[in-house]
Amino acid sequence: MVRTNLIKFGVDHATNSTLLMHDLDAITKSALLADSLNYDGIFFMDHLNWTPTNSQIANNWIFLSSLINRIKKSTLGILVTDPHRNHPAILAQMHATLDFLTDGRFILGIGAGEGANINQYGIKWDRPVSRLKEAIEVMQELWNAKSNRRANYNGEFFTLKDAFLQIKFKKSPQLWVAGNGTKTRELTAKYGTGWFPNSIPQKIYRRWSSEINDMAEKFGRKNTDIVHAYQIYIYLSEDENAAFNTLRPIMTVFSMKEEIIKEFNLKFPQNMNFHKMMTHNTLLGMKKAQRKVFDYSQYVPDSILKDMCAFGPVDNIISKLEDFIKAGVEYFVLMFIGNNYYEQIKEFSSKIIPYFQEYK
Repeated sequence: MVRTNLIKFGVDHATNSTLLMHDLDAITKSALLADSLNYDGIFFMDHLNWTPTNSQIANNWIFLSSLINRIKKSTLGILVTDPHRNHPAILAQMHATLDFLTDGRFILGIGAGEGANINQYGIKWDRPVSRLKEAIEVMQELWNAKSNRRANYNGEFFTLKDAFLQIKFKKSPQLWVAGNGTKTRELTAKYGTGWFPNSIPQKIYRRWSSEINDMAEKFGRKNTDIVHAYQIYIYLSEDENAAFNTLRPIMTVFSMKEEIIKEFNLKFPQNMNFHKMMTHNTLLGMKKAQRKVFDYSQYVPDSILKDMCAFGPVDNIISKLEDFIKAGVEYFVLMFIGNNYYEQIKEFSSKIIPYFQEYK
């Protein structure tokens, strides 16, 4: 049985915000609107740069902190940071601080990182998944440590010696892992309180969701210990074709993930894939590669691209979300895109969220 009573909806401010050229004033307006409409969460990416290169990229840890006294109900979150730009002890302390300031209304998402957001700054990020594993373990050691029970950790990348934090959580740490790969899904099952993949077809989501549940059981955890989230692009519009045409190049980029290429036997020119374009690239290199995306969309059936996002009138959106719920989604992190951005947030709240509150 689908646990629909647990379904939540949050508004994300990430690549959608940069594509819409939203500055901090526009994002503040969006966040305050989402809170007033009782969305469960309000989220922000954690980047040094991103595409397009003329968009505004701020330090969202500082920006989020500026909103704490203005966001009255919604949970706030960073989706996602990485273990390269900040030492995990710093991340652990920032998480505990924001938990304290928000009275437990904070979620930290973390992933392995991507070169497009790191390489240009000379920040070392070799073996990112191994570094991510150690970073999560260091954070958890520190969250459990006390002045009379200090943490010690000897890893390849990080070490602790008689360490502890001098700020405690009001509630338990909420750590979501961006698990799009096999190893990161295993880290989710072992350590995460949430799983946060982005833009994958329902078939793959369903299989990965089941895998995480099985792995969690092997680690002695319950399925209910891990929130199964999904970052999904939303374009609420009566013009279904125009909405999809806006989403097509974005979804084409995501279709270049190795797992999707293998699943659907896709063939791209020059063996182009998501990792070449974004994970092991610079921002400028990524921008150059993305110019080819409009040509690459012809190599991906529309059915695959449409399967990863939700667009069109209200009934279309509801139907797509129902499909993802059946695949295992419990928390939708919504990336609104396209025209009438703020009106989309309002209409989704008034016409779609109530449907799922009454959904049986």
